[in-house]
Formats: sequence, C-alpha cells, structure tokens
Amino acid sequence: MPDRGDDALAGQVERLSIFVSSTIEECAKQRREARAAIQSLGFDPFVFEREGARTYRPQALYLGRLRRSQLAIGIYRASYGWVDEANGRTLSGLEDEYVEIRRLNLGLLAYIEKHAERDPRLTAIVDDILGQQTAYFFDADEDLTSGIHADIVTLLAQTFTLRRIAADQRTIAPQATLDAIFKTAPYYIRRAGLDAALRGLVTHHRAVSVSGVAGAGKSVALAQYAADVGLPYVNGRGLDPRALLAKATDALIGNTANPSNPETFEEA
Repeated sequence: MPDRGDDALAGQVERLSIFVSSTIEECAKQRREARAAIQSLGFDPFVFEREGARTYRPQALYLGRLRRSQLAIGIYRASYGWVDEANGRTLSGLEDEYVEIRRLNLGLLAYIEKHAERDPRLTAIVDDILGQQTAYFFDADEDLTSGIHADIVTLLAQTFTLRRIAADQRTIAPQATLDAIFKTAPYYIRRAGLDAALRGLVTHHRAVSVSGVAGAGKSVALAQYAADVGLPYVNGRGLDPRALLAKATDALIGNTANPSNPETFEEA
C-alpha cells in the first residue's frame, strides 16, 4: 500500500522528457539510437532535428526544451560544433547546452567516443565531465541503443530508491528549496514588503501562518526567511500531522541523523 506521502505525486510529470545533446550531423547514428532507447521506455525524447519550424531562434527552442527536461543524454565524438559568430555567439550549441545542463543541475548520462581526435574546446568539456562523473566510452560503430536503455533504467531505480529514503529525511537546507524552485530561472526578485511583514509578525507572535493560492509564493517566502535568519526548514508536503510534528521536532533539536518514526500521534 502506498504511503500518504505518495499523494504529493498527483499532478506531477507522468512522462519523462529526455534531452539529447550532441553535434547533429557527426552524431546522427548515435542520436537515432538514443531516441530509440528513450522511446522504448515510453518517454519523450528531444532531438533537435526532429522538431519542426518555429517563429523564434534555435537557441530559444533548445534551451526552452532543456529547461523542461528531467534528464539529458550527452554524446561527444570529435567536433565542438558550429559557432554562430555572425550573431555574436561565442559558444557552439553543444557547449551552450552543456553549460545550461550544469546550471540546472540536471542529470547527465555521458557517452564519449574512444580514440577520437577531439577539438580542444570539446576536450575541455569532456575533461569537465570526467572530473564530475562516470562516462561510457564507445566505439564509433557501436550500437548505443541497449546501453542507453539500461543506463536510464538504472538511474530511475536509483532515483526512486533515494526518493523513498528522502521521505524520512524531510529536514533540508532552505536554500535547497529555493534552488529547486528557481533552477530554470537565471535570477529572482525579492519581495521586500513581504519579507519585512513576515519578520515583523514573527517578532511579535510565537506562531505565524502563511496562506494563499497555489503558486503565490508561500514556500519561497518561508524558505527565504529561514535562509536569512538561519532557522531549520521542514518540507511538509505529503506528510500527515503526526509525521510533520515529528519532523519539525527533529529539526528543532538537530536530530537529522536518526529521524523519528512515531507509530502514533501521541508518540510524536
């Protein structure tokens, strides 16, 4: 039987969007294989050349889709890719995608061709990848379909396991909540009036409740306040009152290593 925290999954993404990043012509074979692997799992692949005409620039298209993706597949051979210098660009689309993947802290499965004579600029990207994670090295004529399929399945299994563990570790740094909310935005604007009002209320009251319609910014306001004053922050989404009280108590006494798991409300 699913626990009550699973109710929080309602309305969330039900079909993963997976972004395929590589040079297009050079990696045509590998892009077809990545697309086939993603589709075999019932997920939505973004492969730029399969998109139709748009009224806006290519960068807006690929960055927009990247920001809505839950995972990226990176395929790297020899070419750094084309740089649109006529329009003031200094990065290729490939590096532009890589920079955004890292800024978003998006999961990346990286596939690197063995023995390729890489452009030095691409070598720098590959070195950065290898400094942060494990990549798969493939032969030029190798079929990547089954390997990409298996790697996505493994990642999903690991992610699901971590999600179940995280359900018992709801005490988090408030900045983590802010980073998750604003990960697709390069900046956000503080609401000085709201911040001041919240500080004033907390000064004069032992308990303050913040209410509003969905998307009004309640979580942001409280997480930002906690970050500003150095208070613990508890994500209560999906928790019943008993579990919420236990997690809040753990946060206040600094008990994050062995979180409470009360069987009854009285124990909490």
